[in-house]
Amino acid sequence: MIFNEKINLKNVEAFRYISYKKYEDLFITGRHKEKYDEKSQRDFYNKMVNYCKLLLEKQKPESRVKYKYGVNQNSGRIYPETIGLQSCSNPIKKFFIEGCGYKDYDIKNAHFCILQNLAVKNGWNCRYLKIT
Repeated sequence: MIFNEKINLKNVEAFRYISYKKYEDLFITGRHKEKYDEKSQRDFYNKMVNYCKLLLEKQKPESRVKYKYGVNQNSGRIYPETIGLQSCSNPIKKFFIEGCGYKDYDIKNAHFCILQNLAVKNGWNCRYLKIT
């Protein structure tokens, strides 16, 4: 599957040149502060800087990215074969797509939430589907 991804080149260029300290202050938020150690954070920062370099080499706000299903899967979540917007953490992704007309929805338990909303809307009794 190939998808077009649109980015804000000015923001990508700005990110490309920020220091790790500035990255830490602006983009390491919430659960990422507790979840990942400093080495993991630095590795991810370097991965994002390299992604920026790749995007800036093209000098185009849109790129075609090939996505695939997870290992041994033929349905469900898809992942970029190399790197794409889905590889970015939410704060970085939102910065990269700012002004591009995208809405970034991060839905926890998406399938169950959609099914529960359909059940409520249609008056179906689904006592085992309650999402808290």
